[in-house]
Amino acid sequence: MMHGSRYTEISVVDFMSKYLPHNEVFDNSKHDTTIDLTVLFDVKQGMKAEKACSPVLCEFVNRASGKDGHFICKDVSDWPDMTEAKMRSNYSSEDGEFYSSEGSLPQASSSDFRRIDVAMYRTRAEGGKSCGKPWEDKELKAKGRSKNVARSSMAHTTICGEVRLEGIGYERDDAGNLPQTQVGIDVRGQLCDYAAEILIRQHRTFLFTFSVYRTTAYLMRWDRLGVTISKPIDLKKEADRFYEFFFRLRKATDVELGLDPTATIINVNDIDEDADTGCDLHPSIVAVTKAIDALPDAAARVKPHISRAFNEGSWPYYELRVPGKADPAKMRRFLVRNLATYSKSPVGRSTKGYIAFDLDTQKFRFLKDSWRTDSPGVHPEMEVYERLSSASPRIPHIASVCCGGDLPDHLGVKQVTRTQEHVPVYHPRIHTRIVLNEVGIPLKEYINSHELCYVVTGAFIAHAGAWKCSKVLHRDVSDGNIVIYIDYDTPDADGSARGLLIDWDLCKYQHELNGGNAQHGRSGTWWFLSAALLNFPLKPYELADDIEAFYHLLCIYAYRFHSHKMDAIDIGNIVDSVYDTCKIVQGYWLGSMVKYTNMEKGVHPKVAGPFGQLLGQIAEIVKEHYAALGHALEQYALPRPVIFPANRASAQSSKLIARSLKFDEIDAFMGFEESLEDDVPPPPPPPARPLLATHSALFSILSKNVVDDEAGPWAENDKLEDKFALIN
Repeated sequence: MMHGSRYTEISVVDFMSKYLPHNEVFDNSKHDTTIDLTVLFDVKQGMKAEKACSPVLCEFVNRASGKDGHFICKDVSDWPDMTEAKMRSNYSSEDGEFYSSEGSLPQASSSDFRRIDVAMYRTRAEGGKSCGKPWEDKELKAKGRSKNVARSSMAHTTICGEVRLEGIGYERDDAGNLPQTQVGIDVRGQLCDYAAEILIRQHRTFLFTFSVYRTTAYLMRWDRLGVTISKPIDLKKEADRFYEFFFRLRKATDVELGLDPTATIINVNDIDEDADTGCDLHPSIVAVTKAIDALPDAAARVKPHISRAFNEGSWPYYELRVPGKADPAKMRRFLVRNLATYSKSPVGRSTKGYIAFDLDTQKFRFLKDSWRTDSPGVHPEMEVYERLSSASPRIPHIASVCCGGDLPDHLGVKQVTRTQEHVPVYHPRIHTRIVLNEVGIPLKEYINSHELCYVVTGAFIAHAGAWKCSKVLHRDVSDGNIVIYIDYDTPDADGSARGLLIDWDLCKYQHELNGGNAQHGRSGTWWFLSAALLNFPLKPYELADDIEAFYHLLCIYAYRFHSHKMDAIDIGNIVDSVYDTCKIVQGYWLGSMVKYTNMEKGVHPKVAGPFGQLLGQIAEIVKEHYAALGHALEQYALPRPVIFPANRASAQSSKLIARSLKFDEIDAFMGFEESLEDDVPPPPPPPARPLLATHSALFSILSKNVVDDEAGPWAENDKLEDKFALIN
């Protein structure tokens, strides 16, 4: 759930005038704005009464929308979206972000299916297609249930509402703070979860939601920077204000509802129904189906991912428009459907990745949709790729750009968040897309440890080239940002695999790394951040931190997919104590001290064969690197509180006793036969070197073991089942 500063409160009048300006004057004397509060919203009935409130809300909203409105409000509290489980099982969630100042979303169980209470659906055709039509729940339509009942559909919900009879989540105290009780946090987290799910499924610039707590209502507008909430509406005294919100919505345009004008929906219902609708199979669907069938044998490992991206489930297709590479005003068209990767957070970069079909060239590409920070210190990814592609010599193992850029709204200006209008401390976020020519498959799809290390070596070479030739530091090395690329589209393609390092939107240029870089929350992916960064929050981000991330990646995959004689409990303890640990100290987010001591001691997964030897050799250079850092890191530690001994006299006595002990008495007690005078001190060890300060040491190990195979023959079938799936 998000930090309280991401929730900003404004008056109801300001909320509607800013976000739903309406030319038609609302005259409450001409409308029945009453809502039944006598029984259904009586808290004495307890939690069971919540479901009884949904039909009342539906009747109220539908009355406000009117018969000529564009919406219908449905009670979906008992009929969750069943596509939720399928999406969770088929597609990976790769956050690629850690918003420590905002918190993270609570994770619902697979049986939860995001149970929204009420949902508003459009009654006009979606997407503006001549053969388009509104979404409808045909399964429940024929069952003779209440007219207000329908199955929830996250992919088609325009606005959702939540009813609560117990628990205050949004009522602020005198200082303007949100309630920090567990109930209050859970209430906010629940609606936060709903908003996140809708924003994952749909292409939106923002989302309206509403919440009713007993006889108090709140209006909300979510964008990628935060949530704007109306002041509470007292339904006993001012139900007409709540009514007016839905009155203003009834004929709102798609843009006013937060639908992305550069995304056109192609509803599944429009392309597979009987002929009496007048709709033939959409030409884009015909084209992508033929292209999948025509994939060559060299694409055998990629084809299942491409097929799953377009052929599975019931999600709608979308035609997305992307600025051209040479001429941004000339938009390119891409067909997408199911997600390949996504971020669970409703705020932040909120990255979504798709295998996309280029409708102009009939080729498959990879499309990334995200919201970048509009700040001088944050570089648009298109700019970074141009910098990398212009390097000499050419940097290998980096994807090439098809097109991309910031997206325009209906007026031709950039799509941008609006929460910053109320919280100027935050930089606005701009909606952007980039399309890569290469379609990668997830790193976890590697065949064996040798391919894993070979692909990671390729990404490491890309990282080194970007640093040495273009002075660019990636700053988010993780398994989600390294993909396996199978070349199947060139004349001599043989289906061989190589690694690509992608997602450069958190990078910094070398000259930007100088000076202090203290952050209350680190950018990047938490599991892969260096132990030094996680334990010394005042430390600036350096090249060594990125290089260490490659080591953490290999260790995590060794624990996850390879033999090491540990059971699920052991692995769960490692994940919890080394990688997941997260705490707030003096306003800073800190990671695991166990991770830090492991780096100091050279602890690594004990797997057999060349993979284990490789990890052991890398652990040694990491160990020496941390020995070289030594006490130098202390300058980046948080100030420690002064702790005085409980009894100064006893502490002083202990010092006197210790000083009075004679060396010969200690020797006699310990049973030493030699005298200290006869001991010859060992020669001092050579000074430790910060071996992660450059790419050289790790590249030497990878080159010898992975490229030159000096470690001996690698096993062909050493990848086992996913042990992380066994962790409770």
